[in-house]
Amino acid sequence: MSLTGVGINPLELQDALLRQPPLLRIYLKLLMTLEEVLNLAKQLSVIDKVRLIEQIASEIEQSLEIQSIPRQSLWGLCADLGVAPSNDDIAEVRQAEWANFPRDDV
Repeated sequence: MSLTGVGINPLELQDALLRQPPLLRIYLKLLMTLEEVLNLAKQLSVIDKVRLIEQIASEIEQSLEIQSIPRQSLWGLCADLGVAPSNDDIAEVRQAEWANFPRDDV
């Protein structure tokens, strides 16, 4: 989508940008939308596109490595809970809970 497609005159935008303080002008020029980046990437040669993807992928990998949190092994995760109930204990509790099902008073 171009600026004219959304009703913005590019010349008016450029004039408005030139009236801004110098640091703000630099900052606004550096801001690019995803669409602008994609349009620039489409203009690259195939080799340059591959290089771009490789660089972006390596940056993503590095940021993911930084964010990864060491996790506790699942082995022994419940060790502090003590001995697990036996099958007989589970069957006994299940029998007691289901003894009045279905209820007649409902």
